[in-house]
Amino acid sequence: MKNVIGKQASQSVKERFFGLYVIIDPNLTGGRNPIEIAKQTLAGGANIVQLRAKDHPDYFMLSLAQEIANICNDYGSLFIVNDRVDIAAISQAHGVHLGLDDLPVSDARTILKHDQIVGCSTHSLEEALAAKVNQPDYIAVGAMYPTTAKDQPLVGGTPLLRKIKSLINLPIVAIGGITQENVGPVVQAGADAICVISAVGLAADPQNATEKLKNRIRIAGGKTE
Repeated sequence: MKNVIGKQASQSVKERFFGLYVIIDPNLTGGRNPIEIAKQTLAGGANIVQLRAKDHPDYFMLSLAQEIANICNDYGSLFIVNDRVDIAAISQAHGVHLGLDDLPVSDARTILKHDQIVGCSTHSLEEALAAKVNQPDYIAVGAMYPTTAKDQPLVGGTPLLRKIKSLINLPIVAIGGITQENVGPVVQAGADAICVISAVGLAADPQNATEKLKNRIRIAGGKTE
């Protein structure tokens, strides 16, 4: 199943930013093959998958990106590449996710195709408002709760999420320390998509963990389909 590319493709991708967003990091798979984790995650119903492979050679990340892109297309899910605009372009990902120290959104767009989108990370209201000026396609807000999956960002929690949601008319992805047990309040605070790393990547059964998270999102009133 391949993506339809046309004038409305980018808007169509943005409209699909909801549900469960899973980051696949080769360092956070419990020693298992990240491709297998991606397959199980998608079989469990993940709406969006991101590849994050910061400490790995380019050829390794590109190979993973191309394979995961194909699997995501087969499942009808979105595929995002972390940081690497070049790899997102080559692998025909749906888009790229940029951190505060990565390329500016406008520069990333000069490399990407017209139907590829750009998201960015924020950890405070000030960062979110500054990011909005650069017109990303979505904004990630975190951390919701303390997390060890990456260098600990500020923990703004659901109060920060609610504030940003009230001021910014873009899809908002909540990230940071989210689990099956605490996802409900995050959904109810207005997150369009819920992003997890360890909750799936380190789970004994990633497919089951994905299914349970999607069910919890649905129960809390979030859109998953």
